[in-house]
Parts: sequence; C-alpha cells; structure tokens
Amino acid sequence: MGELFLLNKVEPSQALDGFSGKPDELITLLQFFQINYGFISEESVLQIARFLRVSEAHVFGVASFYSQFRFEKPGKNRIRVCLGCCAQAPVVDIIGTASCGRAAGTMNVLQLIQQTLAENHLKVRIVQVGNIGPC
Repeated sequence: MGELFLLNKVEPSQALDGFSGKPDELITLLQFFQINYGFISEESVLQIARFLRVSEAHVFGVASFYSQFRFEKPGKNRIRVCLGCCAQAPVVDIIGTASCGRAAGTMNVLQLIQQTLAENHLKVRIVQVGNIGPC
C-alpha cells in the first residue's frame, strides 16, 4: 500500500471496523476515508470495493460524482477559486479565494497561479468551486 496521509490516525486494517459491508454504506465509507485520510486513494477504492463486493468502477463513479471527494493528497495549503457566474469583477486574493467571473478572466488568473505554483514547486492545491458564498 502506498503512503497514507492519516488525519485521525485510523490504521487501514481497522478502517472498515464497525461497517457491515452492505452496498448502501458506500457514501458513508467514502466520507469516512475522506475524513480520515484526506482523500480517496486508489487503494481506498479497491478496499471499499472488495469490502462491499461491488466493482471498483462503481466506487469510483459514485465518488467522482460528488464534489466533496478528492482523489489526490491535499496540498499543505489550498487556494479556492470561484468559477461561478456573478456580476462582480474578478479579484484574486492569493491568501484565500478569488472572486467570481469565469467570463471575466478568472480562468486566465487560475492558469497563471497554477503555472507559478508548479514552477516554484510550492505545495498548494488549487480547488475550483462553483460558489464560495458572498464573493
């Protein structure tokens, strides 16, 4: 098994303790793994699929449908970029969020941020969201 990012320090061998193995527990199991490991790894998908006796494709399909689940280890820092459509002008705040405006140039700003992060090998995850709230 690859490196795990343990948030609540639940060992993988004990991760399924307390679950019955019924397929209707899929979302609950995905949430459990997300909370405890910070993301849904390939190993987690395989472990859940075997436990519930469903295909890995089914587990991945359900997890990829919901935006709450991520498949990459979270970065040390996170920037949320709102890609929702609203009337406000795009204003980027590197510390936290960017205001709305896909059509107003947010995608260009997002690409520049991603390029700068990659060039400087910074441990930051860019999270694209539909709406942050009151931008």
